[in-house]
Amino acid sequence: MKGRTIHLLVTFDKNYIRPFQVMLRSLEINNPGESFHVWLLHSAVSQPDLRMLNEYCSSLRAAFTAIQVDRTFFENAPISKQYPQEMYYRLLAPLLLPDSLERILYLDPDILVINGAPAVGAGAGGQYLRCRVPHGALRCDERREPGAAQTGSRLF
Repeated sequence: MKGRTIHLLVTFDKNYIRPFQVMLRSLEINNPGESFHVWLLHSAVSQPDLRMLNEYCSSLRAAFTAIQVDRTFFENAPISKQYPQEMYYRLLAPLLLPDSLERILYLDPDILVINGAPAVGAGAGGQYLRCRVPHGALRCDERREPGAAQTGSRLF
């Protein structure tokens, strides 16, 4: 998959900046030569922190785009310090990300990537609407119908 950009979706608040940096660095180490574009959905990461995140991503040769989300979308959702409102934002991704984006890989910001990402980024040839990698085994579901329009579909 080298030569193609792997788009990554993350959602977090200011408390997950450092874990995100560790995750991205582990991804970069285990995927030499890959190109990444990080899309952050957030509601309250400060401008100085967004600038720092942009610089950090650039230092790893990754593009960075932050999209601010209106907190009222999930104002009644159960939250805690461990589970902030931002964890729900991935549910809005199809509405908030550009239509030109065909695939994106959602990663929790507090994981370590210990293997390569290209097979996941390829999305099993585009046959599936959603794939997940629980502890190393790629699993996909919701197979697309042959010839079905792919407009607006994304890999999560």
